[in-house]
Amino acid sequence: MWKKDYGSLCTMLSRSGVGWNESTMMVECTDEAWSECLKVDANARSMRHKSWPYYYDWIEIFGKDRATGHQAEDLFDATSNVNLSGPSRTLSEHIEMNDVNMEEEVNETMSESTQPSSTGTKKSVGRKRKSGQSSDPLCEVMKSFAEKTGARLEKIAQRIGYEYDVSSARKDVYSIVREIEGLNLQEQLLISKILVKNIDELDLFFSLDNAARVEFVRMKLAESI
Repeated sequence: MWKKDYGSLCTMLSRSGVGWNESTMMVECTDEAWSECLKVDANARSMRHKSWPYYYDWIEIFGKDRATGHQAEDLFDATSNVNLSGPSRTLSEHIEMNDVNMEEEVNETMSESTQPSSTGTKKSVGRKRKSGQSSDPLCEVMKSFAEKTGARLEKIAQRIGYEYDVSSARKDVYSIVREIEGLNLQEQLLISKILVKNIDELDLFFSLDNAARVEFVRMKLAESI
């Protein structure tokens, strides 16, 4: 298969209007030249927009003089006749050399990464000391924040509890005021409204005994007249 493709490449590149792109490793030609290539080689139909990275290896393996014709040798014969004294290598040798080089690079990288570095150790120790020193102020800040937050939450809880007590007291105002003798419905509603709107007076009202509550109500009614 390689020999067939290589033969088609050599045939195409020998014609006018057909060139070779080194960067893409592809055949470049005009539409007219491509049509002429297809007339003489049906195998070239799928080779125009395809990269051929092994082209130069095939030159070493098959040789330009053995690319086409009935006297073309097979792969075994070609590799047997390669000039061993020259720097040329077959495709398999290229692959093996690349594998060896890659393995050597990996080994070197691993050995460098595992070598101890006194400078790096000193720097890491220094960083640890600095981080340890900087953690103390951070702990103090977090502790202070937690204490302030706890105090605020306690105040909020107290406030919620107080507001709950006030709400309960407001609900009980009318039921207590209407028990006071001598008050008509209008006076009962007026006193209830005054107490509900003023928390301080509401607290005072609930702190008094029954006799004091009666006098307190009389005073508030007199003030409102």
